Amino acid sequence: MNKSTIFTALIGVVFVFGCATTEYSGKGGMTAYSIKPEAYEYHYEHGFTGVDAMGWDPNLQYAWSRSGAAITCGIEFDKQAVINNMIKEYGHSEFAHDMNGIMFHHLQSKTIKNFCNSSRVNEIKQVLAKLEKGDFPKYFSEMDKNTSAISTPVIIATQPKNSTNIHPSINGLPVIAVYYDNEETPIGYGKYHAFLFMLQENKFVIWRNKDSVDYVLSNLSTLEAKYPTSKHPVTFSQNGASINGLNTIEYPKTKYRQAYTFNSSYEGMIQGDIINLTNSSVYIYSDGTVEKFGSAITWDFHKIKEYSQ
Repeated sequence: MNKSTIFTALIGVVFVFGCATTEYSGKGGMTAYSIKPEAYEYHYEHGFTGVDAMGWDPNLQYAWSRSGAAITCGIEFDKQAVINNMIKEYGHSEFAHDMNGIMFHHLQSKTIKNFCNSSRVNEIKQVLAKLEKGDFPKYFSEMDKNTSAISTPVIIATQPKNSTNIHPSINGLPVIAVYYDNEETPIGYGKYHAFLFMLQENKFVIWRNKDSVDYVLSNLSTLEAKYPTSKHPVTFSQNGASINGLNTIEYPKTKYRQAYTFNSSYEGMIQGDIINLTNSSVYIYSDGTVEKFGSAITWDFHKIKEYSQ
């Protein structure tokens, strides 16, 4: 084998292995702040399940994805009839199905090169004909929207020395444990502390403030109304040590602004009594515009209190 042949072979090896490192793993891509086209296309083909269902029914995600793809590919369908049928089948508001569902998927699929091939177009037409009649394909089980049983809390409280039987609650949900970070990153307008309250039903609430630990723990019931986040606990799922959550708040149209949704995504790791968590947020307006909200915030929460169950 001459030098030219050897060099060509080495280039081929480098190319093959270089490409392999960028291959999507098949999990977690939908929870990213900026969803990559290859991640979205994978789940379009294989299903939005586990953490990639983002707390929604995977079958609803399937219906949303095909409706959004119809817009991307210029396929005419009765969008209002489909949304009405979605409300009857799955509940939720018209705005949620339209903006959080159909338009979200449209914005993702339109970034994929050659997305509207003939086989996809044919499948979209077949599915949309069913959705217009209220016939929703059910390819996934309810459990596919989480990677662990829905009724099993991620944190199981024990009986440490500082535990108590006096059970505080936030938004009507009992607090399982309290976590604390004395300095979030990046430091914004002054040094903020942060408290994470792990609640039953796989939910948590975060309070950002400058109050002392003792003051917060002693005044939970009176402080709850001070924090808007108390009214909107984050629903999360866990896959091994990984934790992912999504919180969606809808705001109606007013005299001064169009309707919009505020989406906050959370991803991180649970390691013993420590939760490393990052939050990214966006505005999704009724005209389909997506606007980033501030900078991502990172916390290193340490458990400071548990409550017996």
